[in-house]
Amino acid sequence: MADENTPTGRRTRREFLQALGAAMGGVVVSGAGAAGFGSQIPPGQRLGTAAIPSGYAFYRVLSTETLVPWPGNPGRLNPVADMTGVVLMAGATPRLYMHVTLAAAAVPAGVPTSPPPSALVLATMNYVSTSGRPIVVDLRIVAYEGQSLDGHDIVGAAPELLPVRVDRIGTGDTNENGLYATTLVSQDLSGSVEINSAPGVYLYDPATGRWTQKARFGDVVADGIEYGGIFGDVALADDDSVLFTAGTTEAVPGYGGAQTLMLAPPNGGPQNHKAILRTGDMLQGSNAVVDGIGLIDTSGADGGLVAQVFASRRNGRNRDLGTALLQGNI
Repeated sequence: MADENTPTGRRTRREFLQALGAAMGGVVVSGAGAAGFGSQIPPGQRLGTAAIPSGYAFYRVLSTETLVPWPGNPGRLNPVADMTGVVLMAGATPRLYMHVTLAAAAVPAGVPTSPPPSALVLATMNYVSTSGRPIVVDLRIVAYEGQSLDGHDIVGAAPELLPVRVDRIGTGDTNENGLYATTLVSQDLSGSVEINSAPGVYLYDPATGRWTQKARFGDVVADGIEYGGIFGDVALADDDSVLFTAGTTEAVPGYGGAQTLMLAPPNGGPQNHKAILRTGDMLQGSNAVVDGIGLIDTSGADGGLVAQVFASRRNGRNRDLGTALLQGNI
């Protein structure tokens, strides 16, 4: 444990990463409140660090202050006007993915600034800086609302489906390799929806700066079954397999279409996707049937998978809809 005068002690980098996740949003947790925003700093502590009873120390690594420099972009000011609270650490890599609202000065030309667009940004950290505290050395805008992604930005999309218009970026997930998987959706309000407005699931590789299309509305999975226009939660395994929930045109008695938990392997197209669970399936060891699928997650190291499902019994006195947590392996 760290003492009062040595906030980080001899903690390993992995332990520090676990502690860092709670220190985003420009707020540092402390016994006296939020350090750096008018609260009292405990005696013996430097500005921006604070000890808590667990012995961890928290550092402010990014804020919404307008006049601070843009990390890795000399001559420009902080592009972050607000933070949504979505912060994902990419395993053992120095990468942090964050959902933010862009400052007006950071909005690309031609993109409306009212309201300010949301964006996915990638921060590259230095945990062993000369200052003795973690710092953001580079901050990259990965995608933003109002953006059009063309063939230079996306791999695996048919030319007639380009450019992909981005109006909403899903929460997504990252993995040990530093990749990021999410849903990209266009809010096409025209009388006839254009084909490149189709929602889909995409995988981002920071090494290339490009997206790979993993699934999209209208893709044929197998036996003529197609993906519908609704994609739900997304999880990313450490082998770069993408798991996601999706509506499909598969006929399920009593349901019409189906909601399915799908697995997209690292290689191959939609024909290689596998259905893991779908509405209408029986819950193992019960007489309940799956009515829907909620949140999902995977621990890529061992292929573990957990899924929140909604289910109801088909006989007995109590047939109310309930929730179950399923655990398995992919």
